[in-house]
Amino acid sequence: MITDKQIVKLFLSGYAKATGSAFGEPVHPDEVLRDRPAVDAMATDEFGRTVAVEHTILQPFPGQKEALHERLEKVFDPLKRQPVPGRKIMITVADNSVKRGQTWARVAEAVENWFQGAKKSFPLGWSYHLIPMFDSELQMVITCKPMDGDRGVISIMYAHPRMKEQFVDAVVRSVERKIGKLIKTKADRKILLFQREWLAYSDQDLCGVLDSLAPRFPGLAQVDEIWIVDSVFRKREGFLGFDRVRPAEWSSSASFEMDCE
Repeated sequence: MITDKQIVKLFLSGYAKATGSAFGEPVHPDEVLRDRPAVDAMATDEFGRTVAVEHTILQPFPGQKEALHERLEKVFDPLKRQPVPGRKIMITVADNSVKRGQTWARVAEAVENWFQGAKKSFPLGWSYHLIPMFDSELQMVITCKPMDGDRGVISIMYAHPRMKEQFVDAVVRSVERKIGKLIKTKADRKILLFQREWLAYSDQDLCGVLDSLAPRFPGLAQVDEIWIVDSVFRKREGFLGFDRVRPAEWSSSASFEMDCE
């Protein structure tokens, strides 16, 4: 199992490469300063500039994994075998997307055929799609991001009705625990790193909740960068995906992957 310290170290290594910096070995104030809360890691570049990183995990929500029953996986999991080189494609569908009375095998065939024809045309970022499904339509949200080299991956998220409320609660708990010690740290750049263990929300979902929490947590305005690390790819694909969500402007330094054991 990969630890939070290993994740932060991989992040700093990839962040340095993406931004053209050279960081020394990170230190871990939370292991040294026992008399007060301290950040997970700090590193210094070749010019003496410091970066502080605070890592937090947004756990899977109660009942979410139970929603991924066998029939849904038979419909959508085959899409994982259709990667697009140089693209990380995250698919979101509702756990009730297959309607009562529909034939599961026919739905699976229709979804796979549609995806095969559409996958290379997905725009970078977020897009919404309606798949013709006999007498109805199946809704699908696609988040498409660039990847280095020819590697490509596809992941599936199954959303359920309780997710929004549970997700907001999870973000509030994380911000409450983490924001204070991060903004009190003396550093040239302060970074909040959310770990996504389960594809229960999109980057846009997280940004929306953080924006809504700004009046409650004014310290968020003092955070220079907010990143998401996707650990959902680690077991199957052998890498962690890092994406910056704040500032929102995309650049080549705002997304990278790091191989891990």
